[in-house]
Amino acid sequence: MKDAAKLFAYFFAVVLGGALLAPPLFWSAHRFSVFFAKYDFESFFHRALLICALAFLWPFLRSLRLHSFRDLQLDKNRHAWRDVVAGILLAGIPLLVGAVALIATRIFLLKNAVP
Repeated sequence: MKDAAKLFAYFFAVVLGGALLAPPLFWSAHRFSVFFAKYDFESFFHRALLICALAFLWPFLRSLRLHSFRDLQLDKNRHAWRDVVAGILLAGIPLLVGAVALIATRIFLLKNAVP
């Protein structure tokens, strides 16, 4: 089986497993404690997806013949600091420009005035 088909099978197994695990998880949590009554089914479905994604990750990686981190054949990034700074700038500058634009156009208002 090709790797793309294995990836599709992994995604399918995660969604199907999450769909099968979520209802019993939801029902048992509501029986167990009143604390969980404030959470809707969607929250339990998301948790079930995460549980299944972690549970099926090990067999998926084994099917790709990845037994250790060395099997990925990754080299050390010689420009790690440059890449970190570039990532922060590429994420931070548009965020800052967007925030200033939203505040300047009064779409968002600050709760307290900036001195």
